[in-house]
Amino acid sequence: MVAAHPRLWVTTADLPRLRAWANRDNPIYQQGLKVLAEEAVAAMDAGRVPAEDHGGTTWVQYPTEMYAQLFAFMSLIEEDPATQRDYAERARTLLMFVIDAAARGQAEDEPFRGTQFATSDRSRWWGESFALTTDWIYPHLSREDKATIREVFLRWADENERAEITTYNHPEPRGVQNDPALVADPVRVRWAANNYYTAHARNIGLMAMALDVEDDPSGELRSHLDSATGAWLYVIDHLLRNDG
Repeated sequence: MVAAHPRLWVTTADLPRLRAWANRDNPIYQQGLKVLAEEAVAAMDAGRVPAEDHGGTTWVQYPTEMYAQLFAFMSLIEEDPATQRDYAERARTLLMFVIDAAARGQAEDEPFRGTQFATSDRSRWWGESFALTTDWIYPHLSREDKATIREVFLRWADENERAEITTYNHPEPRGVQNDPALVADPVRVRWAANNYYTAHARNIGLMAMALDVEDDPSGELRSHLDSATGAWLYVIDHLLRNDG
């Protein structure tokens, strides 16, 4: 795994190119992404984010993690150090708002703590945001932040591995990797194209790669990457090469 941050979806090698595009002469940035970021800042400053996020498992108008991811990305592409810091601190505030709540454990009627928060609709729409934000603002997270994130990611990764949201939710037999037994049932293989299935695979892999070795000393979180590639992607790859 690449040691530096960012490393998920965007790498340090990408940053000069992305920053070169973030200028007033680029209409995609000036009239698009910059406007979106300014609207997001206004929503946060007005208190709509995160206050108007009820923390449920499906659609919300102001999904906290989506705003966190946007701010984290902006912190990577802006040239001005003060602007970078502002975006990064906004991203951290929103990320930890959810993580600190989730760290209190499952509670069905509490925001961000539902038993399907990490596996249901919300997770497939915005679930990548947690790991990406963590990676993109890594230097701005404290040791305590990372320990809490790890605790939550461990639970969420396990919940994704065992999800029971739809039909044939995960590779079977569980615990088996890189083995034809995983693709023996053609009906089960076809369910690897399901949007929950692929979202679970994505989220497991991203969470497994977000933290550095020293912040996951036992390697327990990182071990989920073996499952994401050796089981989930093994089945998805088989589907795409054959019936898909």
